[in-house]
Amino acid sequence: MFDSGLVKEVESLIEFRQLKALQTVGYKEVFEYLDSDIDLETCKAEVKKNTRRYAKRQMTWFRNQVEGHVFQAHEFDEVYKLIQDFKKE
Repeated sequence: MFDSGLVKEVESLIEFRQLKALQTVGYKEVFEYLDSDIDLETCKAEVKKNTRRYAKRQMTWFRNQVEGHVFQAHEFDEVYKLIQDFKKE
């Protein structure tokens, strides 16, 4: 995200920082960096940590809410078989 210009993007959004959509992982930490509350390395570390935490919460929610199958990106044959089996039902 940083290599793709996250800091520059957040700089362009400073006037909108109070919006709920900008209180999310990545934006929140970069605003802290731009306010000189944390340095860039700490900012990057916080984004990584908070992204991991968010992903973990998402996985927990999906496990408890959604019945389904989880496949790895390379498991094409398994996905195809599941679709074929579903069509037979």
